[in-house]
Amino acid sequence: MKHLRQYIRRTLKENYSQSYQYVYHGTSEESGEQIEERGFDTLLVGKKSGDASNKGISFTVEEEIAVEHAIWAWAKNGKSSEYGGALVVMQVSDLNILPGKAFNNLWDELGSQPAAVDYAIANGYDAVEYFDFDSGDGIEELEVLIFPHAVEVYNVRYIDPNDYPEISTNY
Repeated sequence: MKHLRQYIRRTLKENYSQSYQYVYHGTSEESGEQIEERGFDTLLVGKKSGDASNKGISFTVEEEIAVEHAIWAWAKNGKSSEYGGALVVMQVSDLNILPGKAFNNLWDELGSQPAAVDYAIANGYDAVEYFDFDSGDGIEELEVLIFPHAVEVYNVRYIDPNDYPEISTNY
């Protein structure tokens, strides 16, 4: 049975083709500047979210979701920064990403999200999808958890909340 599961996972990995090339992380302007200068502080992984089992940095495949996170951070900081937040962009075409369907199955099989993440790390994955496009299962924010060893910032873009009135009026 173990060999069958390994074969299935290898087949999924070889035949999987993600439909996105970039992922986005919305944050405050100040954090965006720090990330732009020094990259992500991997010592903060799991601490900022309050989830000690989190072993990666959360990104989304939808730019608008990250924009909302950035505007939320801007509002949380008193709307006082020059920009409305920052979008950290990462290119993922060379990453070994465990697809959402396989990750969700692994989560069910192993009984917990942390166990599934540990399995993915131990088996050489750079990231996991917390969603499955086909079934709609998983986290609604279309999150991709990228493990610290694989995070490489492509660029940081600063946003103006006035360009997103449909979002910024909510904050």
